Amino acid sequence: MQRAGEFFALLTGGQFAGLEQEFGEDDQPRLAGRRAGGEIVPVDGLANARSPMSTGTLDQLYLALRLAYIEDYCARSEPVPFLGDDLFASFDDARTGHGIDALAGLSATAQPILFTHHRHVVDIARARLGDGADVIELS
Repeated sequence: MQRAGEFFALLTGGQFAGLEQEFGEDDQPRLAGRRAGGEIVPVDGLANARSPMSTGTLDQLYLALRLAYIEDYCARSEPVPFLGDDLFASFDDARTGHGIDALAGLSATAQPILFTHHRHVVDIARARLGDGADVIELS
């Protein structure tokens, strides 16, 4: 959970500092985000009018959990490719940049491969990673 929190902090550009585990009134554990200022923000499933996290932030959280799992798995066994197809569909450009950074960080233990049909995602990857972005264009 600590590594997922680190990925979450990276993906949110520091708006969240990590993840916490809280217990509800029913004593069941619940996941929550910890903002940089210390505020605890519960994760209430899908974003809605009452949810404190936006859909984009929940998508960042889900990606952080997946990346931490992949990294942990690769540390214990043979490294695997991580295929992402339009992972950043609900991300704005800033969030996409943070996502590109997170995937680049994952490349030490896994092989992240990102499929996209959005030119701006490619442009952001090239701007963030320079020659470290291996872009293959299909026609």
